[in-house]
Amino acid sequence: MGRTGSYGLTRRDFERVLEFLQGLYRPASPEALTGYFLESASKLLPAGHFTVAWVRPASRTGGSRSNPPELSTPEMDEKMLASGDDCPTFVYFRNTGLSKFIAASQIVTTADFRRTNYYNEMGRRFGLNDVCALHLPPLSGEVAMFAVTLERTFSSRHKSLLDTIEVHLSQAYRNARQTADLTENAGRAQRALDKLHSAVVFVDARRNIKFETPRASALITEYFGARSGDRLSEPLDFWLARADAELRKATDLPGSRSPLIIERSDRRLIVRVFSEPEEHMLVFEEQRTKVDADSLAPLGLTKRQSEILGYIAMGKTNLEIAIILDISRRTVDKLVQQILLRLNVENRTSAATMALECAVDFTRRLKG
Repeated sequence: MGRTGSYGLTRRDFERVLEFLQGLYRPASPEALTGYFLESASKLLPAGHFTVAWVRPASRTGGSRSNPPELSTPEMDEKMLASGDDCPTFVYFRNTGLSKFIAASQIVTTADFRRTNYYNEMGRRFGLNDVCALHLPPLSGEVAMFAVTLERTFSSRHKSLLDTIEVHLSQAYRNARQTADLTENAGRAQRALDKLHSAVVFVDARRNIKFETPRASALITEYFGARSGDRLSEPLDFWLARADAELRKATDLPGSRSPLIIERSDRRLIVRVFSEPEEHMLVFEEQRTKVDADSLAPLGLTKRQSEILGYIAMGKTNLEIAIILDISRRTVDKLVQQILLRLNVENRTSAATMALECAVDFTRRLKG
């Protein structure tokens, strides 16, 4: 059987990878993506054991799901939280910040691996002698890990198969996590709910519009221009056609399906696509990228608090805000806590959502 592409895969391996990728961008939540990975990755590596784990470092809580399921139990989750810090793949991620599939056997000797708490608490119990894991940067306060374990050391072929999917798996997780966060935050106010669920378009395999909501129609016209009949605007149609062709008809591995982002002076449009064999769902999200402190007056904050909330809504960290405003990090931390208390919300994401809603209302009043 011949080999293809820069990864040195056999034609059969290549076909398995494409089959896996064609369904990878359908899930719209981390839970659904986890289920897809656990079911479908076994077709890539039939001898593997598969686990998706998530940890919230701030509270030292987390959980996991596995295939086979006996790898994930409340007892095993406790062991993971207690011993996971010395797992060689996590140590590699912590030290380098690189999100890539890396095998323990690439980092440490077998003898050193078997001396780790991770192996003795988890691997030994199931006779698993190597782990290859992809650790992802925190999103919404949660760190995710996609792991494959084997009873023997990972071969170069095993590693090549995982190398081909890592960038796609990372992007699919970001899409699913961010979409789930949008859904959660949208429940805070009817306007946010409307912005999320109304900005949706369904198109068929030929990219003809089957259904669209008024909000989505308005955003398409505003950002992409006029269109004809039941077709998408030309730039949007071209982007979707190219992304679909890369995934369906690839002769080499396609690039990851990243969102389409259109920047404006004070806002941006993000378009995400979720695909079924005969249908695509396009989800449109408009974000403010600049929030005027004056627009936050209805929230009842002080001028300085409004200023800081505006930067939070723009995605700035406390340290970045401190540098911009030339004040101490401790002062910013204190003011952020005051803002959360004043707005009666639990986290920065919810506060940012309220700020963006307020800014949108302010803009509409100005235009009206």
